[in-house]
Amino acid sequence: MTARTGVLARRSTLALASLLAATSANAQDWSAEIGLVSDYRYRGLSLSDRKPAFQASLALEHDSGLYAELWGSSLAKGSASRAEVDATVGYAIDLTETLSADVSATYYAYPGAAEGNALEITGTIEASRGPLTASVGLSLAPPQGGTRDELGAERLNTYAFAGVQYALQSTPLTLRAAIGHERGPWDMATQGGKWDWSVGAGAELRNVRVGLDLIGSNVGNETVAGSLALTF
Repeated sequence: MTARTGVLARRSTLALASLLAATSANAQDWSAEIGLVSDYRYRGLSLSDRKPAFQASLALEHDSGLYAELWGSSLAKGSASRAEVDATVGYAIDLTETLSADVSATYYAYPGAAEGNALEITGTIEASRGPLTASVGLSLAPPQGGTRDELGAERLNTYAFAGVQYALQSTPLTLRAAIGHERGPWDMATQGGKWDWSVGAGAELRNVRVGLDLIGSNVGNETVAGSLALTF
């Protein structure tokens, strides 16, 4: 781990601890999830070598709008690290009855391969009207050890995205679609950046969540990925 990445890791850990301490005596809501995906796709690319991956999360939401989450997934056997662990802290606020905003910071950690660790900041605006929800956002990973390119230079990575969801009334089904464009050391593109997209559906039945999505990008193969999770 580089000195710069180490500082980012400590800041992320301290931020998460501070949030948990600040909410310990106030109204809060804990949730957890454990599940299996047929292919762990991140921004259109497979991080599990197109094989199943186990995933789990633990989240805390506070009435003030503050929230924190720990999320983890297994990775491909040939990866430098066999797991990914993400720590996120954020703040969500309702601007109007139909418009909301969210700002968060996520620290991506890879045990055994700390040179890939990185911090990313994300801002999202979401609008809802009846069963329809639309969102747009931007993620920025500033130059750091985890954003080095093939020449070893630390570079900025940007990811712009948009999505839409439609909840089918009187059913547990939600239809969804998303598109994103990434530019920087994480895009895996020879030039022009990477486009990715997905379209699919999900459903929640009591403590079970299932999903099926067609996912692809302009630098990788398309796939139909399924997911099954137990929520607590």
